[in-house]
Amino acid sequence: MEFFNQFGFQHTYPDSVNVSGSRANYTRDVILDLNGSTKLDQVIQTAIHPRNYLGTQVNVTDVVESLNEYLNYDGYEIIRDGAIYSIKYKNENQGRIIKNLIFAADGPKPEIVLVDTLQYEIDVVSNSEYVLIFDGTISGDGLSWNQMVNWWSTKYEVTSNKHVLFYQRLYRSLGSNAERLFFQTYYEFFNHNLFADVPILIPQVYLHYDPYTLS
Repeated sequence: MEFFNQFGFQHTYPDSVNVSGSRANYTRDVILDLNGSTKLDQVIQTAIHPRNYLGTQVNVTDVVESLNEYLNYDGYEIIRDGAIYSIKYKNENQGRIIKNLIFAADGPKPEIVLVDTLQYEIDVVSNSEYVLIFDGTISGDGLSWNQMVNWWSTKYEVTSNKHVLFYQRLYRSLGSNAERLFFQTYYEFFNHNLFADVPILIPQVYLHYDPYTLS
């Protein structure tokens, strides 16, 4: 009870929880309620913090190994991160689908919610028509201009003059003269006709944050 309450809950055990074995079931129900919430990864990382096991007979390494058996099915693992443990995606640079690259809004900014914290499934609940949401794959070499142009032109069925039109689409999202100058200078120097694999300069990238989820 005290463990969960430190994350903003106000739980109290009902009388039935005092029955042998009921506390484990009650805790399991609370964890199921947290599944898919923005607090789940925080709860897991706090639960496996080494300080919680000082003076006990429990080996935190054994706990981590046990949890990793389950996280493995979702492509995640708990790894040592200095003195603590963190949850990481196991194949960050091996062609996975990018789920959180939202960029280049040419109208109102998107309202984003997180619907699954471990899988990092997100949803744009408002203004999605003004943004680009990259749903392709990315390799360890990153994204190039040509890759993004091909993705965009295929998704939006652009069949001609696609390089110019994609450049104009990105340019419309820029919000200041400084951004426009940097953007123009970059692509004048790294002209796609000369540098086929020039790294893409992605403007106005939006990262997920919590308020819309919590509301």
